[in-house]
Amino acid sequence: MGVRTQKQLKKQAVATLGELSEDRLKVALDFLEYLKVREEWEATWEVMAAPEALAAIREAEDDWKAARTERFIPLEEVKRRVQGRPEPTSRRSP
Repeated sequence: MGVRTQKQLKKQAVATLGELSEDRLKVALDFLEYLKVREEWEATWEVMAAPEALAAIREAEDDWKAARTERFIPLEEVKRRVQGRPEPTSRRSP
């Protein structure tokens, strides 16, 4: 079988899970939860291993401790950036 998309892989995984006994389904769920946590830790390790990312985290901690909160990006702006949405046109630039 050729290269499968993420959607195809998920569909196949769901179909396979539907064929398992309750005991095996519990084992599969435990393993999936393990993989999810492992992926989160790997992402954390990757960030912590990048010197520029670690420096930015330390700088942000220093800013927070010194109450320099004006340097932080509002949560709504972060959400827009992550979701790839444009900034609202009514927002004024500093």
